[in-house]
Amino acid sequence: MFMKIAERKFKQFYLPNIPALFTSAADRESKHVNMMSVSTNKSVTIVLRNQGWSDHPMHLHGHHYEVLALGTKKAPDICDENYICPLLTLEEAFSEPIADILATRRGVMKDSAILPSGGAMILRFNTDNPG
Repeated sequence: MFMKIAERKFKQFYLPNIPALFTSAADRESKHVNMMSVSTNKSVTIVLRNQGWSDHPMHLHGHHYEVLALGTKKAPDICDENYICPLLTLEEAFSEPIADILATRRGVMKDSAILPSGGAMILRFNTDNPG
């Protein structure tokens, strides 16, 4: 699974050579750790996409979140040798424009949710737990 946050790409399934807790405490980043800093007491909306060949459970440690939309449409099952599969555009992945989803939807509160292979999920959470 790949993530892109503020134009920086992250790739999962790398083992860090230093535990994430130590790198974040020392204010160092590793290309193997998916971490972002957000201000306290804000509402954050994230679009997650799964480019992997299997469904993947998603969980935010210390937070519950609203699932605003789940895009389950997927591109043809043509994965490369690393099991990376093509994604639909965001416009194709969801049944309505993302701007409309963000403006009008109230989500279902979840602790974890399954992100389908080739799918996308829009989630919103409050940054009220610094841990």
